[in-house]
Amino acid sequence: VMCCDKSRHLCPNYIYPPIVIALLILSISTVEAFGFFSPSYRGNLIGQVNSLLSGRDSLFGRCKGKFSIAPRPAVEVWIEDAEEGFVDDEENLEDGEVLMKAVKAFASDPDDLSSKRFLCAGALVQRPLEPLAEKKQNRVRPVIFDAWMADAIMDRGIGGPNLQLRGALLVLDELLRVFLSHNSVYMPERKMFIVQCDSDRSQFTCASHYAAIARGFRKINDVEWPTYCVDICDEDLGMCDGLMFDPSLGVSRYTSAALRDRKSSTGTVSLEILGYLSALRVPFSFDRNMHDHERRPASFSGQIFHKPGFLPQQILAKVFNKVGAAERAGLLSDEYDSVDSLPSFHLSLVKNGQLNAELHEKSTSGHQALEIVDLVEPFIKNDLLPFIKNVTNMKDVAVSDIFVRSYGEDIRASQDSSFAKVINPTDMERRLSIPAHYDVNSAITAVIALDNVASEGKGGLYTVVGEEGMSHAALRRYFPLQAGDAVIHSFKVMHGVDIDPDCSRTSLVIWFADKLSVALSTLNEFGGESDYYSSPVWLQESEGESVADFIAGIALEARTFDYCTGKYRNNGDLPHPFESYFRSASKGNLLAITRLASFCEMGQLSSHHISSLQSLLAKIQVQYGDQRNFLVEYEEAAQSGPIKQSADLSQQLYVEGALCGNSNAQTALADSFLECTYEVVDASKRANTSEIRLIASILYALAAQQGDEGAKQSLLSMMQEDIHQGTHSKSGREDIAQAIIRVGQAALVAKPDLLKHLHT
Repeated sequence: VMCCDKSRHLCPNYIYPPIVIALLILSISTVEAFGFFSPSYRGNLIGQVNSLLSGRDSLFGRCKGKFSIAPRPAVEVWIEDAEEGFVDDEENLEDGEVLMKAVKAFASDPDDLSSKRFLCAGALVQRPLEPLAEKKQNRVRPVIFDAWMADAIMDRGIGGPNLQLRGALLVLDELLRVFLSHNSVYMPERKMFIVQCDSDRSQFTCASHYAAIARGFRKINDVEWPTYCVDICDEDLGMCDGLMFDPSLGVSRYTSAALRDRKSSTGTVSLEILGYLSALRVPFSFDRNMHDHERRPASFSGQIFHKPGFLPQQILAKVFNKVGAAERAGLLSDEYDSVDSLPSFHLSLVKNGQLNAELHEKSTSGHQALEIVDLVEPFIKNDLLPFIKNVTNMKDVAVSDIFVRSYGEDIRASQDSSFAKVINPTDMERRLSIPAHYDVNSAITAVIALDNVASEGKGGLYTVVGEEGMSHAALRRYFPLQAGDAVIHSFKVMHGVDIDPDCSRTSLVIWFADKLSVALSTLNEFGGESDYYSSPVWLQESEGESVADFIAGIALEARTFDYCTGKYRNNGDLPHPFESYFRSASKGNLLAITRLASFCEMGQLSSHHISSLQSLLAKIQVQYGDQRNFLVEYEEAAQSGPIKQSADLSQQLYVEGALCGNSNAQTALADSFLECTYEVVDASKRANTSEIRLIASILYALAAQQGDEGAKQSLLSMMQEDIHQGTHSKSGREDIAQAIIRVGQAALVAKPDLLKHLHT
């Protein structure tokens, strides 16, 4: 049956399709007689065969169609706004409910181009708002938006469940896009998007249910990190029934759709949805994750704790004033941060357990800055250290570093000319963020807020939730911190900072490590055994874990990479960082996979390393299907002549990170694709690279909507180039230029300021 179904050419087998199917049914019945299949299983198979026999797009219909000389036109699927009255206010809506959107999905009929076939319908309905009189204990119930979906009744004109699934995907995407567009950037109160489509066992909702599953929706109680404000209690969840979006699944699903369906509206809408998700500011729930370990998501291995009011207000005011004086005295360091190579704007007070000697040389201003340590030391010694020892079982822990971080400072004043050439000063005038990262030199980190910028959990310090190694902006959860509050996290917690352009943020950061590591760091700092390397105790104890191995790789890379030569040096008995990264990548850590891809790109691996990576890549790719079709098209372009080389190992590794939302992988992959197209000199072959350029623009767009400034600049440059060449040539570049413009508009729809620049 499958042979007949998939064949594209005339063959004698097509003369006997009824006989083949009859034999299949007979064989199933015969096997059941011997007890191999249960009646329910047999019924399922018979049902599948019957579905193949019915409908214009059935197996039997396709077999007969092979003898037709004229090819049947491709079936198109689209959505339309439902007619007025489709959702009736009196019969379909309860008191207080509001209809937000109603759509229908249709498919063309290849036998009758003037008609269309109804596939699926959906409606987005907002539930009634809670009356003020019913609000209890200062808690507001969530505002729930139900996405009601149902399939059209199956008949011979529908064409099968796959066609209905295509329609259901379009309906679901549109309803989710409308919901996010009404609740972009910040979610006032609590808002939830619930798909109501019964189950996969109903003939009226089967396609709708599977469409939701395919887009990353799960049963509500199974979603570990939802996109709504996560402190909704169990009583609220009891009000809900249906499927909820799981961003740890949905990000990769919509990323794949944006690339795979780039020529259709599905790809455009997928980019818009990812843009809205990237712009959301969802608060982190300390109650859900901190102390109730039974409710902590299994995918989250880090430890996070909250100490409200750690610093009293009178101490906080003194610390804040002294930090302000240090800033005015120019004591903040503008050395490049190791995370993003931008000016760090930090004030180092204690380093490797010792007071910063340089501040002693700054006379009055330096001495005043060091008084911050005197103010906070009693609270660290009597409160923070005992707490950390108790919750982490680290009995030999000590203070390693204390420093102040400031965000909102002017970067341009610290930029050198080379940096200014890379980043447009008009786009990055102030340090507003630091990318998500792990702390390498700290077992436990405490961050004390010195202002109220993060009080509502809509900016400031965030962590990244979901599977280990995922870093997409939609997975950020912002810590709600009042001035004086402290958040404590372990080295396994990925974190970063992002504030609004009109804000400034200052925080006091304390690193804790075991006493031996602090002593060794001090020894190396003052000219001790600089070649000696010992992995920190906390990494040794966690060796074999995905995150710990990745961090160990970072630490080794910092010790062995020669920035002058751009190569790794063999420094005594130091192992190559590849080994640590490879162990982490073998457990599925996408950050490690992306880092190994960069090693391949730089040619820093031995033949043995490359062989090991190829074996690992083969195992990873088994679990994915057509998500990589854009890479296949790239290889086909290479074989046909326009591109000089096929996708190498580094590109294939970047694909793994790019599909799961890693912005570094997306940018690196786009760079490599675009570079290959520029190598095509022949103008006649240059036109064949348009598809690769479109893929590159989507990859840049996916990274830009997460805040990657370099990707945004590359996307704008591509648009300018394609518009210019499309206007002054007859090679059809106008179409690709318009497509890339649509990509940029869709990707940045949640960022009006960038859209304004884009239109200009």
